Amino acid sequence: MNADAIIKVLDEVTARISGPAEKMWAIYIKQMIAYGVADLIAGALMLGVVLAWVLFSRKSFKRDDGYCCEPFDGYFIVGGIVSVILVIWAVALIISGSLFLFSPEYYALDAIMGRMK
Repeated sequence: MNADAIIKVLDEVTARISGPAEKMWAIYIKQMIAYGVADLIAGALMLGVVLAWVLFSRKSFKRDDGYCCEPFDGYFIVGGIVSVILVIWAVALIISGSLFLFSPEYYALDAIMGRMK
């Protein structure tokens, strides 16, 4: 094959791929927006679980003369550690989800480039 034939074949392949490539790009953008929404929902649910646990533990252990349990009981220690971990994880998910929503093009390009490596 000479150079003109190769260029002609490459032009034909490029013309065939340009339509699917545009559709793939639109799908990647929508996928990144979906990731962002999913991260925001997961982060909000985690914060809701922590808030519910805090409210439940305050109400369930409160009596007329004060709390029925010592603040250093295992329940409070384990619950506090789990709550701190969940809050940190939820904040990370909310930040990640916000970034996916604010610039889905960047993350779509990053995903495509990651597949090319």
